Amino acid sequence: MTFAACQEIKEKLTLPAGAMENQQDSQAPDRASTMAQDRPRQNASSQDAGLNFLTIVDQARQQPQVAQAAGLSFESQWQTPLANGDIRETIRSDGRQRQFELHVPKNYDGKSPLPVVYMMHGITENMDMMREYSQMDKMSDEKNFAVVYMQADKQNFPGTLGIYKENSWNFDHGTLTPRDKSYDDLDYVKDVKAKVEGSIAIDQEREYLAGFSEGGQAAQYLAQKMPDTFAGIASVHGTILDEDPRPGKSNVTPMISILGDDDNILPLKGGHGWFSQGALLKGYLTEIVPKISESRPLAQAPIWAAADGDTVKTVSENSDQKTTLYSGGKAPVEEIIRHSHFGFFGSTGGQHAWDGGNNGTAGEPHPDLIQYISRIDRDSDPTFDASRTVINFLLPNKRQ
Repeated sequence: MTFAACQEIKEKLTLPAGAMENQQDSQAPDRASTMAQDRPRQNASSQDAGLNFLTIVDQARQQPQVAQAAGLSFESQWQTPLANGDIRETIRSDGRQRQFELHVPKNYDGKSPLPVVYMMHGITENMDMMREYSQMDKMSDEKNFAVVYMQADKQNFPGTLGIYKENSWNFDHGTLTPRDKSYDDLDYVKDVKAKVEGSIAIDQEREYLAGFSEGGQAAQYLAQKMPDTFAGIASVHGTILDEDPRPGKSNVTPMISILGDDDNILPLKGGHGWFSQGALLKGYLTEIVPKISESRPLAQAPIWAAADGDTVKTVSENSDQKTTLYSGGKAPVEEIIRHSHFGFFGSTGGQHAWDGGNNGTAGEPHPDLIQYISRIDRDSDPTFDASRTVINFLLPNKRQ
């Protein structure tokens, strides 16, 4: 049942007293993550005015004759209700059971077409972690757009002889792990997109990709494989490899890259960071990942600017960051390099983290060894809001 169908049937359902306030509590399952409990709840009146999707779906299950009388079909495909009207959906893609999570802004009316940001986490991470560390739900509620958190499947983690399997994106290019030919995440992304577009009102001129780390690399590859689809892409502490394809004139897309000069996972100056930035091995945490030897974080923005023929380059810098704007073509491109600051208790800023959020550990409360190591030197800088910066860049753009 779509949001539009819910809106049609809403007035026909017999809702028990207090349902708009209490139904969500009875339906939301317990979760290991504290993410759900930490999100503020809406009051009953705001839920009613904004259409409480979960309440209406639940009541439609209990009163199918009302839906049928209204000429509506009801298919219970939204699998797991989360807090605040959010949904965790299970789908099948390339014969595999896959998941994603959907957050709609709290005051969504169920009718107006929404922009959508598709989020792609980094290697070893999951959708709950990205949701937690990016805090993108808050921006969604403020700016009125939907957020879809996608999740990669598990792959053999490089250098561990198959002992550790970690979530990693699986494409022909745009990833840090070897390709598994038994499935393709390109199909998964298309399946997720089709499911979302068929379930809520979407502004198809304003669909965007935003990724962190390997997710930022993957987002750039997707934008090329799905031309004329996304209105903008964001790569936060992402990269592009020597082997990855470069965008051409058919892939002109607004793009923002956010980097840091104290990144020990994907070192700013490329590769594993041997003898880089005053360190013997800047990327010591990921030396066992061979593909990172081809990593070129600083090449991302110039490559997308070149695809558009941007001829104007404007650079500004202060103690906190260096910002480079590329213009002159149809699609703006921006690169932000956050600076680290060294103090008595160590450095802050510029690390491999989604600044302005948190470390996301609530999304994976029981990390394995690889996940634990990957959290070292990844402190979020509270003085910079990466989510707001990304959204302020993306949302003004429409599909080229």
